[in-house]
Amino acid sequence: MVTVIDASALVALCLREKGYERVLSELRVLPTTVELCVKEAANAIVVATQRGLINNTQATLSFKALKEASQYNLNFYPELELLDSAFDIAIASGVTIYDALYIALARRIEDKLLTRDRKQKQAADKLKIKTELF
Repeated sequence: MVTVIDASALVALCLREKGYERVLSELRVLPTTVELCVKEAANAIVVATQRGLINNTQATLSFKALKEASQYNLNFYPELELLDSAFDIAIASGVTIYDALYIALARRIEDKLLTRDRKQKQAADKLKIKTELF
């Protein structure tokens, strides 16, 4: 069973936020995501630094963890193949196209989505896509 992880899950891991252990366990079985996930997670690290939630050393370590996870523990699905479906999901459900990409991916590979985003989970639930909120 392959799990789809979104940026909120990857950020939780990199910043060691509540529930990060759940994501860590998924990395052992190579979850699937889109490349956008890495960019969103990197941006979250930058924002956390700018807001003073973490210092520069913590940011550097978090970014290193992100890069290592991206290189060795994630499978990437081509985003363009999901864009039409994601667009329809975003329009119908009111989530961002970014969130809709993860939902579209979970639907495409017929597996669950791991997220910390309640609105995204609600949208996925309406589409009968198995979603785990942690």
